[in-house]
Amino acid sequence: MTAIAERSGSSIGGLYNYFPDKQSIAITLRNQYAKELEAHWKPIMDNAGSIGLTTFVDHFVNHLTDFVREHPAFPKLQAAAIAVPRDAAARKASRVLIANAFRAQNSALSPEQALLAASVTLHMVRGMMTLYEEADIMARPAALAEFKKALSLYIANALHGQER
Repeated sequence: MTAIAERSGSSIGGLYNYFPDKQSIAITLRNQYAKELEAHWKPIMDNAGSIGLTTFVDHFVNHLTDFVREHPAFPKLQAAAIAVPRDAAARKASRVLIANAFRAQNSALSPEQALLAASVTLHMVRGMMTLYEEADIMARPAALAEFKKALSLYIANALHGQER
């Protein structure tokens, strides 16, 4: 906590006034980054019905990678074993935002199908965060390219697969 206070330019007492321990700081930061990422993705999700699938996935992944570059602590926090999960309402809001975009891409998807695909997508994103964090800095572009391929294939199948 002392190192965090020093790096943030805060007093240790002021830091403890808001956060009882390092875990509460990590949880707060993770939740804040998740909200910022949603805001970063929102324009893409809102316009999902007016762009093609390939463009949608490209924008989705590119916004994610831009966000990670701008917030290098985000993958570390996503990969961290924090005992308290993100607020259930906030997690649901993320899934609904993405599910609505998926339904805008394919109106034949049921709400349940779209929510399931959104949940799988978010789990894939979390997995990518772990992979990104663990990868050597020189290997990260290749890891992101592979993630983009995998996510593109998954979303294309989930939205327009033969089983629908």
